[in-house]
Amino acid sequence: SVIAGAQTTIGGASVILDNFAIANANVSFTSVTFNSTWDISGANSIYYTYTFFNGDLSLPSGTVMIQNSVLQTGINGNLTLLPGSQWTHIANTAAKSYIVKLNVTGNLDLQAGASINVDGKGYAAGSGPGVGNYYNYGAGGGHGGAGGSSNGASGGVANDSLTNPIDLGSGGASGGGSGGGAAIISVTGAFTGNGTITANGTAVGIYNGGGAGGTINIIAGSVTGSGIMRANGGSAGTYGGGGSGGRIALKSTNQTD
Repeated sequence: SVIAGAQTTIGGASVILDNFAIANANVSFTSVTFNSTWDISGANSIYYTYTFFNGDLSLPSGTVMIQNSVLQTGINGNLTLLPGSQWTHIANTAAKSYIVKLNVTGNLDLQAGASINVDGKGYAAGSGPGVGNYYNYGAGGGHGGAGGSSNGASGGVANDSLTNPIDLGSGGASGGGSGGGAAIISVTGAFTGNGTITANGTAVGIYNGGGAGGTINIIAGSVTGSGIMRANGGSAGTYGGGGSGGRIALKSTNQTD
């Protein structure tokens, strides 16, 4: 199969593809298993519900993988995000419907200039278990801690697990900012993180509360790199409350130091 310069939808409950190539295209998958290594080139937007890659996957500059589900994506091999590539998920609203969830049986190499970016894609304003309260002015959403109080209302409560976080950042009070999304990644081999992973909440204008930071949760055989991970809360407008920071868990199963 070859897709070049096209907008294509590949539906079906379970589709198996061999010898697949894509170049400068906009593609949507529902449930697809790839039996051989992808040949990807150029700038691509790839939306998917569920995929399984039976082999190595390398994303070139300009390619964006966009998850539109909470299902786990399997990669039976190595995953490399080259400079200029990105992995993300669709923005949520009032319910947790979209996250980035990856299981890599080989190594994951997030190179400098590549990113996993779920900023502002958590619970929308007025939503989430730590939503900010509102009285005259909007308070901030809570997640890793309590959200900031406004001039009149308390911030949203802290929530989610300290050691194994899985939830999105909550939104600020109605009219405020959205929380950060969630990236949950399991790597059997080595995770090398020289790029950026961010799950920041969004800032807001006057009188409103910021969204809380989301979740970055990575477990790998070994962890190295000098990249950036952030799950910051969104700043508040005048008289509003800022969103709390999110939760970041980074665990190694094989390292002792």
